[in-house]
Amino acid sequence: MECLGRTLHLVDIENLLNQPPKLVTGDQAARVFWQYLETAGWQSGDSVVIASNPKLMSRMMFQLADIPCRKLCAWGESAADRLLLAAVPNHVEDRYTRVVVGSGDHIFDALINQLSGSKVRTLVIAGAGSTSWQLYSSADEVYRLRSPSVTTSHRSAERPLVEA
Repeated sequence: MECLGRTLHLVDIENLLNQPPKLVTGDQAARVFWQYLETAGWQSGDSVVIASNPKLMSRMMFQLADIPCRKLCAWGESAADRLLLAAVPNHVEDRYTRVVVGSGDHIFDALINQLSGSKVRTLVIAGAGSTSWQLYSSADEVYRLRSPSVTTSHRSAERPLVEA
């Protein structure tokens, strides 16, 4: 299979929000998602998978109508993370030139580590909370979302700061 120059985005919106989902409005979640897309350099044709608990997704889903994305929902600890990992296709390195993980959770360590040293560039965009040190050290680039702006924190000399 020929690589198409596309990016796979795996977005754990709850992790990026860095606050209990029950306290987040649909507008707030959508704003963070748009900030993520801008920081990640989303382009038409990229594959976007976003996951959260069903209540949060129901509050924000209509605000995501402009972005073609796959929306996944599940209840339980790390359930959204597991859904995102299950959405990664076999032979991801043959299908995408970049993989961007919108989460700082350690559950994505194995994926990023597997892609480390391959032709696939990896970017981690984390919320204001902590980022797994394995994820941080394995990714080609790491950015942290902060409200109201985004700051860079790792191996990103070729990419300027993004104001969101």
